Amino acid sequence: MQRSLLSGRLVAALVLVMASSSAWAQDEQARVERILREAERSYALQANPELNIGERALIDFGGLLNFSFLAVDDANQQTRILRQTDVQGYAHLSIDGVHDFYGRLRWRYQDFNAGDSFDGAGDQTIYPLYDRLWYQFNLQKAIAAYDGRNISDQLTIRVGRDFFTWGAGLTFADELYAVDIYAKWAAPKLEFRALVGQTPSSSVIDFDPSRPSFDGDTDRLYVGGMVQYDGMYKHKPYAYVLASFDRNTEDFTTFAGPPTTPTAFDYNPIYFGVGSHGEFFHPHLRYHAEFVLATGNSLSHPQVAFVPTKQSRDRIEAWAARMNLRYLFQDEMESEASFEAVFASGDDDRIADTASTFGGNRHGTPDRAYNALDGVGTGLAFGPPVSNLMMFRAGVGTHPLKSQPLFKRMRIGFDMYVFNKMDSEAPLDEPTGNASFLGIETDLSADWRITSDVSLHMRYGVFFPDAAIETDKDQRHFFYTGVSYAF
Repeated sequence: MQRSLLSGRLVAALVLVMASSSAWAQDEQARVERILREAERSYALQANPELNIGERALIDFGGLLNFSFLAVDDANQQTRILRQTDVQGYAHLSIDGVHDFYGRLRWRYQDFNAGDSFDGAGDQTIYPLYDRLWYQFNLQKAIAAYDGRNISDQLTIRVGRDFFTWGAGLTFADELYAVDIYAKWAAPKLEFRALVGQTPSSSVIDFDPSRPSFDGDTDRLYVGGMVQYDGMYKHKPYAYVLASFDRNTEDFTTFAGPPTTPTAFDYNPIYFGVGSHGEFFHPHLRYHAEFVLATGNSLSHPQVAFVPTKQSRDRIEAWAARMNLRYLFQDEMESEASFEAVFASGDDDRIADTASTFGGNRHGTPDRAYNALDGVGTGLAFGPPVSNLMMFRAGVGTHPLKSQPLFKRMRIGFDMYVFNKMDSEAPLDEPTGNASFLGIETDLSADWRITSDVSLHMRYGVFFPDAAIETDKDQRHFFYTGVSYAF
């Protein structure tokens, strides 16, 4: 019976692929773009440095020029080649430390080998030309600067476009046009955060690759609140709720047959999270742990027994958890070791994909697959979504040549990943069998600040597929290198 059920699912997956014409290609596109964004973090943060702002007006400006090369194998062992030019310029104005204005322009041009672009569009300029634009008000500093009083309570309000991470990054880590309010009370030692924001449509990649324009037109509204208690020694527990409302205008399409299938898209999760961060047994051992319960509603797969049908609106009953340990050795080489575990629920009655609507949840059943615009790194070469996933990562990082003047600012890192499906019978974002073990991956990184202005960044990852992977079982490689000049 189990073998028959598995065979039926494989047949269903094949039929769905034929009906959608590009289902797995879209999954690959989403996967590669997630990996590319992860690799870009090595240099992109340099364009938004932490500034030492004085008591009076201060303006600071600068920029970054980066040239990079990327080669990545997809699930079908097709190697995609990309050359990217990234030019950034920023300006930051602070008045008395009370009023802060920040803006960053960013021009990116992607040059692909013939046929290698992730979305089939070929060489292109990435829009919009600005990705950060915000104003922040600090009430504590305003009272000190204009009223001459020092208070321990804090209130900051940030309005505009910025990158926001919610909690441990399981529920949201991406760009928003938002109002972000942070308050801290010395008594009763509480911190509060409220967030209302809309995703910039052109720069956020949706988690549903079957939706039209998922990589170029994403509109989701986020509303959330978080409370953190600071009265415990070495630990800061917190709880939050974050609701996401699907406002995508690209919310309907008709997939070619047979059979021709009209499909609507509407995914509205509500995330309830609890977590804590701080020190664990030793002052040099830091931790961050979080558990998330996802509720809300979604639309089902638009077929029953391969016959087009009206989609049902189903309950979301999903969960995810993340735990990270980081040990700082406090040596001259600034060495550290880390361990991370990530768990996310899957749904064994989804038809063929853990995140899609088409090929997704079976009609009239709870949707137990966890999906979010998360910020969890899942490896360079494999990079699966945080859905139906059990992942373990161990890593080390150090400055091995700290005593050598030329190489003292060169940092080397190594990470090893072990991937499993949380539910062996539930789908992932590529064809998998009725097994749990997906494989292992090793990633190497090197960041060398050659001078105060010039940096070299390199990333290499290799994924070794195992029993659950049904596509090509050869190793998948990822290579990225970039040179940046900050001015």
